[in-house]
Amino acid sequence: MDDLILSDVTEICQDDKYFIFQDQLEACAMFFFRDRQVFDMLKSKPNGPILAVGPNEKPIGLFPACSVLPVQHFSNYLAPFCYLSD
Repeated sequence: MDDLILSDVTEICQDDKYFIFQDQLEACAMFFFRDRQVFDMLKSKPNGPILAVGPNEKPIGLFPACSVLPVQHFSNYLAPFCYLSD
């Protein structure tokens, strides 16, 4: 999943307005997609998380970690916030 997020961030950072914020945008996107509270605060939950199962049918964890799957160009919504941060 990290590769999807990083490729989206890289695509957005090719724009002249946001290329200087690539590190901040990467961190913000990673926080958003890994924070479990984001999923808990959604009013409508389109799908539940996938429970990953390892050997011997032992649960490993949820995929994705916050249960929100990234969509293409999602970083467009996060990019303007980089102007507000320090």
